[in-house]
Amino acid sequence: MSRQIDERIEKDSKAINELVAKMPRWEELPVRQITWQQAVDMAMKDNQEIRNLHTTIDSAERYARSIYTDLIPGVNLYSSMSQSVKELANAVTPDDISYNINILFNLPSISQLPYRVYEAQARVYAAKKNLEVKQRDLVSKLYKFIRTSELTKKADKLEREKIGLEDREWKLGALQQTRDDLDRTEWAELCTLLGNQEARWLIIPETVPNLDWNRYKKACRHLDPLSVAVLAMGLEQVRMERYQTLMQYLPQLNMNLYSPSLFSSTGGTYGGTFLNSSDMTLNTNASLQLDTRLNIWNQYKTREEAYEAKKRELKFELMRRLTRVDQLMRSCQEFETWKSVMQKTVVHEAGFTPQTGAEFLEKRKRNIEMRADVLDKEKKKVEGEAALISEYGLFSQ
Repeated sequence: MSRQIDERIEKDSKAINELVAKMPRWEELPVRQITWQQAVDMAMKDNQEIRNLHTTIDSAERYARSIYTDLIPGVNLYSSMSQSVKELANAVTPDDISYNINILFNLPSISQLPYRVYEAQARVYAAKKNLEVKQRDLVSKLYKFIRTSELTKKADKLEREKIGLEDREWKLGALQQTRDDLDRTEWAELCTLLGNQEARWLIIPETVPNLDWNRYKKACRHLDPLSVAVLAMGLEQVRMERYQTLMQYLPQLNMNLYSPSLFSSTGGTYGGTFLNSSDMTLNTNASLQLDTRLNIWNQYKTREEAYEAKKRELKFELMRRLTRVDQLMRSCQEFETWKSVMQKTVVHEAGFTPQTGAEFLEKRKRNIEMRADVLDKEKKKVEGEAALISEYGLFSQ
């Protein structure tokens, strides 16, 4: 067995190495520009996490359907052959083989059926809400990636402006190498978001929508419905665990109907049934578990305490989210005010003419530092914007 595993792993490893050998290098990939909307559409279609969640939804829906398809009668096919060892040398004829066909009706416990239906529907609902959350989070990450990448390139340009004539050539070369390494890192991150690594993707910054702050101000007065639904599903899950424990006190009643052979063939003799009442067999069983050791009761009390704790935690979570949203909005607004002041300062200082070379260099250095400071703080603002998109969705102008 160990040898078979080694051979299988070796074969798979060879296939993986061949795949790696065929993959193009970053330098060989074509450069393709796409718009914001094209990037979003690509991500919603090809992002692996999104695809996995679609699979989860399909699985949950299949499970929900199985509750009803389990009520469909099952058909069992049997065949057998019985022959002495001495006669095995002779040719096997159809008369030596027996065939049977039966139908089995399984009826699940009536006490369990409503819970199974509700639990299956809740599973589908939760999977779809998780998909919506992931889609919103993916848009937030794309927005943050593009805005941050654009600001980083502007910061790189300022770094080049800071380089003096001394050792300019090798310093520019070092900056370019750093830029190339960063491009590769960003490309890998973007490919993961888009779910596609066929090109060096460049998302046109001008196509990224501007945020509508008036809508965010209105939305921030309350929690987003999607966020509330996700929190409610977490609470409902704990409640259902408590309910599931109580169901162990209910009696279990199971029934099945089993038919004799609808068709049988043994040694050339045929038989069967017409499924009338005299042919069918009804099997029923009922059971009731007595909680003499109070195990079920103790489990119920534990889950009841967990449910009450979850409700208390929910209050603090609501407070935390509202506080965080207020802080994000205030931080973004304060940055815009500060940025406006800094830009006016830059313009104001540009109006002064330096009298000496030293004053010119000092003025140039201070100008670059102020612009770099604006870019650095704007990156933090982008993080706040991305957090708002993740919380409320993308509100664009």
